Amino acid sequence: MRNWDVTIFGLPMIVKRPLEGWGGVLRLDWGTRRRLSDGLFLCGEADSGLSLEDVFLKPMDSSFWISLIAVVCLGATGGELLGAEKVRLFVLSGQSNMAGLNPDDTFTPAVRRAFPEDEVIVVHYAEGGTAIRRWWSGWKDDLVPLAEGVNPPPGDLYRTLIDRVNAGIRGKTLESVALIWMQGERDAKSGLSAFYEEALRGLLKQAATDLKRPDLVVVIGRLTDHRKGEKHWDAIREIQEKVAGSSPRWGWVDSDDLNGEKNDLHCTKEGYHQLGQRFASKVIALLSSGDR
Repeated sequence: MRNWDVTIFGLPMIVKRPLEGWGGVLRLDWGTRRRLSDGLFLCGEADSGLSLEDVFLKPMDSSFWISLIAVVCLGATGGELLGAEKVRLFVLSGQSNMAGLNPDDTFTPAVRRAFPEDEVIVVHYAEGGTAIRRWWSGWKDDLVPLAEGVNPPPGDLYRTLIDRVNAGIRGKTLESVALIWMQGERDAKSGLSAFYEEALRGLLKQAATDLKRPDLVVVIGRLTDHRKGEKHWDAIREIQEKVAGSSPRWGWVDSDDLNGEKNDLHCTKEGYHQLGQRFASKVIALLSSGDR
């Protein structure tokens, strides 16, 4: 085994791989062709005029492997590494109906099919029975405290969520970030619909700021019809639609037919499968509608 050193436009490249088993053709846009029997240099389109039309590699046996030791063309030339994956983050959070959803059943497979060349990261963290004050750090307990039990500080669950997100994306550059949110039952039952719009908008702004994504894509799961007809329940459903409709990057999904014939609080097993599919379909459509 030995190293292959390549210098193009003064940029040193080092590639290490076995001597046997590989042949490679590097063709640049000005017609220069070079056959590399001992190494491979990959660089995409660059502002300097360097661009890669194609790279052809044919394995001669099953023992081949390539390890890139250093790639320094990025940034210096404005180029991209050929074949580098885009990274897409999907954050699913909220209370019990989000907690009951298993993203691996339908959601994650669907987004991976939609973006087969990209790395898909899914972070799922939800807690049943939680009001939005547990997720939005801007909630003022001195104004509207929760009645039951000892009140944890506002946004305590959100901080746990962000810690998990940061752990999952450490060292990665994200192409897109989407938040899928399903929550509101506790606030409706507690009669806090008057404060819900401010809190929901505050939460979404908080997430966009912390994730450094002003282009944050948002999908809201609207409350089911479990208590449809009750004042605070209906108000929060309307707020969720209103907020979701206030940005072209945001949307909502209907869950009224996912909680069984008796309109239970929680979705049925099949309902959760359908909910995951609906979340995926909506977020895929939003991501595909722009340059995200």
